[in-house]
Amino acid sequence: MVSEMRQISENEELIVNLSGYTVGKVLRLEVLYGNNTNEYFDAVPDKIEVYGIENGRSTKIKVWQANKYIRKMEQQQNATLILLAIGGALSASQAGTSNTTTTGTYNGYSPYGSYTGTFQSNSTTYDSSKIAEANFRNEQLIQRQAMQNANNISYLRSVLLNRTTLAPRHYIGGAVFCEKKIYSSYVIFVPFGGDHFVFHFNLITE
Repeated sequence: MVSEMRQISENEELIVNLSGYTVGKVLRLEVLYGNNTNEYFDAVPDKIEVYGIENGRSTKIKVWQANKYIRKMEQQQNATLILLAIGGALSASQAGTSNTTTTGTYNGYSPYGSYTGTFQSNSTTYDSSKIAEANFRNEQLIQRQAMQNANNISYLRSVLLNRTTLAPRHYIGGAVFCEKKIYSSYVIFVPFGGDHFVFHFNLITE
């Protein structure tokens, strides 16, 4: 959604590269900090500010801290597993349940004459083998989903950028996630080493 831009401090010793694009429900920023000095500087992605610009008005967009975004995703994944477990238990009980309806007629005699009528009975039977089979399938599904969730969280931990003290002559980069808000243009402020790097992006549509 936004193209790559690079800015260098006036003394050409501090560098910030920034690019971004939308993925799913977030705006993903790829940020690279470079320290070409002989000093140590903190790279603090939590301090990045993003604003959407529309009709001359700016709106601040939420920037997720890495640990809070991971916690949010874990909560969503746990809710999904709970729903899978509930749905699986219901489908298993239905898979092993069989309902039978029996109808018929009857007749007889009394001092007042003959009589006839109809009757209907309902019975329910449970097949434990079918229930066990359905439970096994559901457990396998939940395990696969849990494994996929764990892989997704592991991936997020590997790409999300956390606060880091950057040693001299070192670089560090990673992803910063923001809320996905569509505007005509964006302004992004990246503080680093006492400088404020300002990036202006226009919306690119495919």
